[in-house]
Amino acid sequence: MKKCPAPVHHKLLQLTNEPWNQLQLNSPWSVGMVSQLIRQEDFTSYQNWRAYYYSSGLERAEQMQNISLSTRYVLDYLGPRSAKIMLKEEYLQYINLQHNHGRSRSILLHRSGILRNALNPKLTLNEAYQIVEYRVLGETWNGVYIREKSFENHIKRLDKSITTVHAVGQLDYQYAIDYELYRDGALICAVQVKPESYQSDKSYVRRAKSANKIKNDMYTQEFGKPVLTILVSQAGEVILDTQYGLLLSLVD
Repeated sequence: MKKCPAPVHHKLLQLTNEPWNQLQLNSPWSVGMVSQLIRQEDFTSYQNWRAYYYSSGLERAEQMQNISLSTRYVLDYLGPRSAKIMLKEEYLQYINLQHNHGRSRSILLHRSGILRNALNPKLTLNEAYQIVEYRVLGETWNGVYIREKSFENHIKRLDKSITTVHAVGQLDYQYAIDYELYRDGALICAVQVKPESYQSDKSYVRRAKSANKIKNDMYTQEFGKPVLTILVSQAGEVILDTQYGLLLSLVD
């Protein structure tokens, strides 16, 4: 499977890392739970995945026809913090609608305007749109789909008696895990699969690690099993580091 190339120079893409996370433009509330949406079908190309996402966005729009215009505005254009304030006790009833569907191009264009305003004048609206689409769809394809397929194949080669089970939406969201590993029905551990760049000491990576550790520790407390972070290189190879060594000791 071919990767989706970045649409802009990597330095320009890196400039968007902070605002992308700070503004919660990647929130499942805002763009759907893409890590779960991409697992709905066995896509053979990025183009297939991209078409599926936008088609799902149109289906979402059809389901919203009977919702008031003011509520639809909140659902389409406000981030999770503002939406909670505006919707109050109604917020939770729209979680499934927000998480389980893609979005339309017009909604991603709105996200592009937010990103551009945060970096103006370093970004044109066209560049912002390309970056938003790449962050939502391209990075999900490159990272979640290709990287996780590489991990699954590696585990199959390592030990065919191990079953890799994708963490369902809420489990992923609550504990920041991608897989649970089982042997003969017994839980071995949970795994989060990350890119090699997860080793970076950049501030946004440190914050992500800190947030994930809190969630991972909650998983260990509840299920009594560790959460391991397995890194996969851009070439699709599992990195044989300390965490991988711990995985080997658990499955031995």
